[in-house]
Amino acid sequence: QKSYKSVDLFLGFGVNEFNFWAGGIGLTYGLNFNNYLSLGLGLDCRYVNDLSSSEGSTMHHSSYLLVPAHIRFKANFGTKEEAPFFMFDAGYAYNFWNLKSVVLFEPSFGVTYKNKITVAAGVIIYPAEYIKAAPINSYSSVGYGPVEGVACTLCVRVGFFIK
Repeated sequence: QKSYKSVDLFLGFGVNEFNFWAGGIGLTYGLNFNNYLSLGLGLDCRYVNDLSSSEGSTMHHSSYLLVPAHIRFKANFGTKEEAPFFMFDAGYAYNFWNLKSVVLFEPSFGVTYKNKITVAAGVIIYPAEYIKAAPINSYSSVGYGPVEGVACTLCVRVGFFIK
């Protein structure tokens, strides 16, 4: 098959202080160069729950919608009915809540089953920040304010090839 379309469902959980969880759906159109290499373009819709601020020992989470457009590189390690693969998505995500956009990277490993279903596990990586607020009864702002870093989300993705 020269081209493909796939619908992906995914769920991820944050592994550091910058995020809590994310879930979503995506659509990718791709071109198979041969049985082993493909390249695709896609669009996702992701609901994300990230850490936005902390006051004293209380952490607050902020939910928002990301719409990333991505390029997908996929390398298959076989042509049998159950074939392992490596996949790398790179994209640009627009955040509709705070108008701050981010660049996303998502390397993953998985298995294709009967050229119909894929199951992959990976990590979503993107720059992030949150505001660490001083406790209400504090008169000092030392150690508080914007905290920048890299958000990491461990992710499981299930894809379905469509005709």
